[in-house]
Amino acid sequence: NTVCTLKFKLQSYKVVVKVNNGSVDAASKTIAYGKSDSFTITANEGYTLDGATVDCGNTATGTLTNSKLQVSGISGASTCTVTLPAKPIEPTEGTVDQEA
Repeated sequence: NTVCTLKFKLQSYKVVVKVNNGSVDAASKTIAYGKSDSFTITANEGYTLDGATVDCGNTATGTLTNSKLQVSGISGASTCTVTLPAKPIEPTEGTVDQEA
């Protein structure tokens, strides 16, 4: 009888994160096929995480919850782009002069 031992290593892929109107804690990470990892996103002044859009193309899925971007379902090298919208302008108290 012959015993054969096989070892397999999951393929890993580089995931790059770009943030419009903010920053990320790590510009890229190497993540194994099918696995997930997270990045921390910070909004620039005047911008918000609320209503942000995430696009990771067709080789990963990105979900932003609070400040954590979870990238999952890795099937190839990916670039995830997070776009943060401007904060709404809050009205200030005061008077407005109107001409008739």
